[in-house]
Amino acid sequence: MPPQAKPKTPLSLAIHTRMKERGVSIHQLADATAVGYERARTAVTGDEPPGKRLLRDISRVLKLNLESMTEMLITEQMKRKYGRVPARLAGRNPELQQIEEMWQLLLPEEKEHITWLVTRYAEKRPRKQEFNAPIQRIAPSPVRTP
Repeated sequence: MPPQAKPKTPLSLAIHTRMKERGVSIHQLADATAVGYERARTAVTGDEPPGKRLLRDISRVLKLNLESMTEMLITEQMKRKYGRVPARLAGRNPELQQIEEMWQLLLPEEKEHITWLVTRYAEKRPRKQEFNAPIQRIAPSPVRTP
């Protein structure tokens, strides 16, 4: 039996979760969607997002909502192509993008623990600390030679 797939993206997590619910293996998914095993595996793990046709076929086989799956696919493609730019354009903090992506993969008690941890760190910080003050460099600036 092949090793258990580990989803890396929200789209692959949705596909993987539905596969577990319906008892479908990667081999069965590959056969039902008429693609090779490796292509199906990369779609399930999130190593490579599925194309529109493959996503349509996966949604049909697993009885997933094609519209929401397509939205996740487009979001994933934008993140791969533009990185943190879409987060900045949406007015979100790009530093939190990694946390947002992985949040869905956490159990409720893990989410609670992370929230508690961040709260404790914030409470330890002095209230009147200036956040806009420039940070001093530890090392001297590099000298560039022409």
